[in-house]
Amino acid sequence: MHEKLTQLLLETDQEYDRAHSDANKSGSDWALWYSEYLLEKTSFSEFVGVTYDRTTLTHLLTNLDGQFQAEHIDVPWAEYYAQHLAG
Repeated sequence: MHEKLTQLLLETDQEYDRAHSDANKSGSDWALWYSEYLLEKTSFSEFVGVTYDRTTLTHLLTNLDGQFQAEHIDVPWAEYYAQHLAG
Protein backbone atom coordinates (compact mmCIF):
# COMPACT_ATOMS: atom_id res chain seq x y z
CA MET A 1 0.00 0.00 0.00
CA HIS A 2 2.81 2.41 0.83
CA GLU A 3 4.37 1.83 -2.59
CA LYS A 4 1.17 2.81 -4.41
CA LEU A 5 0.72 5.88 -2.22
CA THR A 6 4.37 6.83 -2.78
CA GLN A 7 3.81 6.59 -6.54
CA LEU A 8 0.64 8.69 -6.26
CA LEU A 9 2.55 11.39 -4.39
CA LEU A 10 5.30 11.39 -7.01
CA GLU A 11 2.71 11.69 -9.79
CA THR A 12 1.12 14.59 -7.89
CA ASP A 13 4.53 16.23 -7.68
CA GLN A 14 4.97 15.89 -11.45
CA GLU A 15 1.56 17.46 -12.06
CA TYR A 16 2.44 20.28 -9.68
CA ASP A 17 5.67 20.85 -11.62
CA ARG A 18 3.72 21.03 -14.89
CA ALA A 19 1.14 23.40 -13.44
CA HIS A 20 3.77 25.66 -11.89
CA SER A 21 6.57 25.48 -14.43
CA ASP A 22 6.98 29.26 -14.48
CA ALA A 23 6.10 29.95 -10.85
CA ASN A 24 8.13 29.79 -7.66
CA LYS A 25 7.67 26.15 -6.60
CA SER A 26 8.80 26.84 -3.08
CA GLY A 27 5.73 28.99 -2.47
CA SER A 28 3.45 28.35 0.45
CA ASP A 29 0.55 27.26 -1.76
CA TRP A 30 2.05 23.88 -2.65
CA ALA A 31 0.28 21.99 0.17
CA LEU A 32 -3.09 23.47 -0.77
CA TRP A 33 -2.52 22.57 -4.44
CA TYR A 34 -1.47 19.00 -3.50
CA SER A 35 -4.54 18.63 -1.27
CA GLU A 36 -6.94 19.79 -3.96
CA TYR A 37 -5.31 17.59 -6.57
CA LEU A 38 -5.16 14.49 -4.37
CA LEU A 39 -8.77 14.84 -3.21
CA GLU A 40 -10.33 15.84 -6.53
CA LYS A 41 -8.32 14.00 -9.18
CA THR A 42 -7.03 10.81 -7.58
CA SER A 43 -8.10 7.86 -5.43
CA PHE A 44 -6.13 9.21 -2.47
CA SER A 45 -8.82 8.43 0.12
CA GLU A 46 -8.86 4.80 -0.97
CA PHE A 47 -5.10 4.55 -0.52
CA VAL A 48 -5.07 6.00 2.98
CA GLY A 49 -8.39 4.58 4.17
CA VAL A 50 -9.46 7.96 5.56
CA THR A 51 -11.54 10.74 4.04
CA TYR A 52 -9.82 14.08 4.66
CA ASP A 53 -11.22 17.49 3.93
CA ARG A 54 -8.99 19.93 2.06
CA THR A 55 -8.05 21.98 5.12
CA THR A 56 -7.07 18.96 7.21
CA LEU A 57 -5.01 17.40 4.43
CA THR A 58 -3.27 20.72 3.70
CA HIS A 59 -2.38 21.06 7.38
CA LEU A 60 -1.15 17.46 7.51
CA LEU A 61 1.05 17.88 4.42
CA THR A 62 2.51 21.10 5.81
CA ASN A 63 3.31 19.40 9.12
CA LEU A 64 4.87 16.40 7.37
CA ASP A 65 7.06 18.72 5.34
CA GLY A 66 8.20 20.50 8.48
CA GLN A 67 9.04 17.20 10.18
CA PHE A 68 10.82 15.89 7.10
CA GLN A 69 12.94 19.05 6.82
CA ALA A 70 13.72 19.26 10.54
CA GLU A 71 14.63 15.60 11.02
CA HIS A 72 16.83 15.30 7.91
CA ILE A 73 15.21 11.96 7.07
CA ASP A 74 17.32 9.56 4.99
CA VAL A 75 14.45 8.34 2.78
CA PRO A 76 12.84 10.05 -0.19
CA TRP A 77 10.16 12.56 0.80
CA ALA A 78 7.35 10.66 -0.94
CA GLU A 79 8.13 7.47 1.00
CA TYR A 80 8.20 9.38 4.28
CA TYR A 81 4.87 11.05 3.55
CA ALA A 82 3.29 7.77 2.44
CA GLN A 83 4.38 6.02 5.64
CA HIS A 84 2.75 8.73 7.76
CA LEU A 85 -0.36 9.25 5.66
CA ALA A 86 -1.23 5.57 5.47
CA GLY A 87 -0.44 4.95 9.11
